[in-house]
Order: sequence, then structure tokens, then C-alpha cells
Amino acid sequence: MGSTYGSERTVKVKASLKLGGKTLKTFTPTSDRSEIDFRVKKAGWYTLTNTGTRYEPGFVFPAGMLSTATSVTFRFYAKKNTSELTQTMAVQHVPAGLNSYNLAKPSSTTNVALKLTRYLTYGDMKKGANPKLKSLSTKISTDGGRTWRSVPIRKINGVWHAIVPNPASGAVSLRTRATYTNGGYTEATVFRAYAIG
Repeated sequence: MGSTYGSERTVKVKASLKLGGKTLKTFTPTSDRSEIDFRVKKAGWYTLTNTGTRYEPGFVFPAGMLSTATSVTFRFYAKKNTSELTQTMAVQHVPAGLNSYNLAKPSSTTNVALKLTRYLTYGDMKKGANPKLKSLSTKISTDGGRTWRSVPIRKINGVWHAIVPNPASGAVSLRTRATYTNGGYTEATVFRAYAIG
């Protein structure tokens, strides 16, 4: 019995780093191993935004494709001459009850687990204490991101969940913001995270 596996590299990515309202650097990777590099010259509140959109020159993706684009923004305080993990978390959306085609039943309710993680990748970097969560909010869009509305958040068995009322048809986009007591935040968006059918 054989197995099939692979990865998709057909994506356009753009990152930007701002201090206050001023853009310090924009970055478009040239490979899947590219990294953004910036030496902090001034202490302050920085905002890093990274967006990825599925793209393949000369190819039209199917209309019903899921996860067409993602975006994540981190707001964090940084200082000169330090090597430390930012006081932010990664936010992951994990919808429950979908079928093998990532479809939810029409007009049903989907509980989307909101997983907040923070890992130290490089050994020479200080991790420090995890940021304390001040608030957590999720919005959904059923029109491809043109409009957004808030949904309830509940803690179920120790895990935060967004309680999403599904439409009768179409797809659901998800946007969650984790705000910390230190003034920073993470906002993660997945366009067409799952479909209805």
C-alpha cells in the first residue's frame, strides 16, 4: 500500500513591520525558508502583520476552495540590544464537527476551539513569562470578509471556544483577537475557514 503526501507552495506572502503608524520594513519572501530580519533601533510598540494569499500564475483556483487567504498581526513592545520572544501568542482556529470535506451542516452551530500557544524556537533567546490574557473575541464573516459580526466565546473543558451560528449555505471566515494585559495583542484571520453543505 502506497501513501501520498505533499505541500502547497502556491502562495503570495507579504509582511510589514510598523512602529506607531510608521512602516519600517516590508518584506516579500522569495522562498518558503525566507525570514524577515530587522534590528530594533528604538524601543516602542511594534506591529508585525503577515498575510498569505493562495496564488499560482496562470491558474484559476476552484470557486469553492477553502482557506483562500490568512493574516496574522502581532502588537508587542520591543527594546534595543535584547534577544527575547515577543510577549504574544499564536492563535489557532480548530472547528469541531465538520465532515471529511470540512463542511458544517446548514444552519447548524459550530464550536471553534481557540488555541493560544507560545513556543521558543531558538535556544539563545529568552522566553520570559507568557503574556496574561485580558480579553478574547471572535468575529465571523459569511460574505468573504466584506462584513464581520461578533459571536459568543465560552470556555468548555478548559478551552476557549467561539460559538458560530452557521448560515444556510456558503462559507465561514474567522477572525480572533487575543488582547493581553501588557497592551499587546494577536489577531488571526482565516478566510473561508470552512464551508456549509
